[in-house]
Amino acid sequence: MSHLHCLLILDKDTPRLGTPEFVDDLISAEIPDYPSDQATPAARQQKRLYDQVVKYNLHDCNEWCLVDRKCNKRFPKEFAFETSMSRKRRHTLLTSFKPRL
Repeated sequence: MSHLHCLLILDKDTPRLGTPEFVDDLISAEIPDYPSDQATPAARQQKRLYDQVVKYNLHDCNEWCLVDRKCNKRFPKEFAFETSMSRKRRHTLLTSFKPRL
């Protein structure tokens, strides 16, 4: 599963550091396409990636996170059409969702 937790130490003079565009270049918050045809090895791999992301990287509210019937992780979150950054509230990442047809 392509999933990474890391600490990046960057030079403060890095161009665009701290901008939404810089974040978009490093981080992706997208669900892979679901292949329409699974006949090729590449399509089968794409289906495996899709299945793994949906199974392990999407939050499913349950008894561990629900407090008074609300998710304490603040899910579900709305999809964002752009990355935004603010010191006063949580950052949001550009997200997209391609529904399974």
